[in-house]
Amino acid sequence: MVAKNSARCAEYFKNKKSCNVQNPSEEGWKLLEGEEEKLRVEEEKLQREEEETLAKMFRLKRLARANREKQASFRSRASHMLQFGFKSLEELDAWEEKERMENEAIVKGAAPTDDPSVPPSTPGIIFDFPSPSASFWESLDAGGKMPQVIQGS
Repeated sequence: MVAKNSARCAEYFKNKKSCNVQNPSEEGWKLLEGEEEKLRVEEEKLQREEEETLAKMFRLKRLARANREKQASFRSRASHMLQFGFKSLEELDAWEEKERMENEAIVKGAAPTDDPSVPPSTPGIIFDFPSPSASFWESLDAGGKMPQVIQGS
């Protein structure tokens, strides 16, 4: 390091020895500052790239997790694919979404849409059969009444 108000290094100046260093020129300082600026700009660029890479990694991890969940549910859903003749999970997804919306519509009191290209819905349907008539019970020789259950029969 050059001593203040001197053209010699501080250590040499303090020890009264000669030094062959010259004070850096203004042009030399500008070159150093330019190099330092290049390094700062490069660091900022690398930080942006790192942030973009981390964001991409998190997105890929989310996609991989969603894919694993899809794989786990595939076996249970595969029977529907075979039963209704779907060729892809996308077709099954669309059908399941339509089913979900129809079930919501039924709950809200709206009538489901009839589309012959989509298999009929069975989940959530409640069958409401009328009670058997007295003649039905008579035909079973129950005397027009519901037969009594006897243990052991």
